[in-house]
Amino acid sequence: MPQNPNGNGHWHPRRVPSLQEHPGRETWACSRKQRKLLFRFIAKCNLDWSVIERIALERFGKTLRTLNQPQARELIRALHE
Repeated sequence: MPQNPNGNGHWHPRRVPSLQEHPGRETWACSRKQRKLLFRFIAKCNLDWSVIERIALERFGKTLRTLNQPQARELIRALHE
């Protein structure tokens, strides 16, 4: 039987905290790096968040936070063109 870090023989699987436990945390479907690129682009170009959100909705029918990695990659590419 696998041992936990303190070696007492009791196995307790890691528990993933729910959003209700951390309501201030936002979940994103894309990677952290992609999220940082989006934030950096918005700040660098002095854009309003709603502009990028509207582009995501028009292009993918999803909010920025719900874009998966390929969709976020496509959006980032389009913004840099």
